[in-house]
Amino acid sequence: MPEFDPHTHSIASGHATSCTITDMAKKAVSLGLKMIGITDHGPATPYSCRPSYFRNLSFSPRERFGIEIMIGAELNILDNGGSVDLDHDILKHLDYAIVSMHPQTFKPSTAADNTAAYIRSMKHPNVKILGHCDDSRFPVDYDALVKAAPDTATPSSCQATAMGRNISEIFAWRLL
Repeated sequence: MPEFDPHTHSIASGHATSCTITDMAKKAVSLGLKMIGITDHGPATPYSCRPSYFRNLSFSPRERFGIEIMIGAELNILDNGGSVDLDHDILKHLDYAIVSMHPQTFKPSTAADNTAAYIRSMKHPNVKILGHCDDSRFPVDYDALVKAAPDTATPSSCQATAMGRNISEIFAWRLL
């Protein structure tokens, strides 16, 4: 059983859950986790958080019910250049970021283009996890991602299990 779920969304993400951060901490206790990462969707996701949410998130309590809480964001990759939807001025106050491709914010392309976009987005120093790189709508070259990781802020690979559901992610931690 993992001790940390790095990829969670609260009600602030605007979809998939009605849980508050407090609800998520209580669930983490019941699952035997020691830590969760709050990674609500960036502002390019429809109905999601505005930049001000992430500015304020850095002031929220870092422990609830004995669960350590890390704060982050699931950034949207916006283009083949690897641009993301939060500025460095906000990201530098978060513990980490996940970068992902979502159909609402990124037009699927070839494996070479998608891989290049992931690699370019990995260069931001707060990016520690590549999210959803197993999404068949966005084919990628896994070997190229792993090979590029040591030259970016995102250096390794493993499987992550999140709150009872399996998610395959290249999960790379230059530990905080």
